[in-house]
Amino acid sequence: MASTPVSIRLDDGTLTRLRAASKVAQRPIATHAADLIRSGLSGASPPRVADGDHPLVAHVVAMFARLEGVDVDSQREAALVLARIAAAGGAPAVGAVKELRSIFFEVERLTDHDDFGDQLSEPTGGIA
Repeated sequence: MASTPVSIRLDDGTLTRLRAASKVAQRPIATHAADLIRSGLSGASPPRVADGDHPLVAHVVAMFARLEGVDVDSQREAALVLARIAAAGGAPAVGAVKELRSIFFEVERLTDHDDFGDQLSEPTGGIA
């Protein structure tokens, strides 16, 4: 699942809006930008994290944003159910956390060589 780095130039206003949107989505700016591009090309809207959601839910959304494929949406929804069960606590949370850890391990394995966000740099300005 290799990603190809893409460099784009944004005006200051657009960059400010992108930073704000990625902060609200609780995702790195590069991941959020890639997700917006994918959703624009597919016509689908990117998944959103509600303000009151547990950080584990945001983590699931961020991890699955890096994946592409036919069944990614259904797999993400299943992981979100587990994340919400884990966030609720109690006896069912033990099994949910155990399953989530195996899912996280698998996603990390699949994206181990995905360094797309590491290759981006902040704009230096002055060049139009």
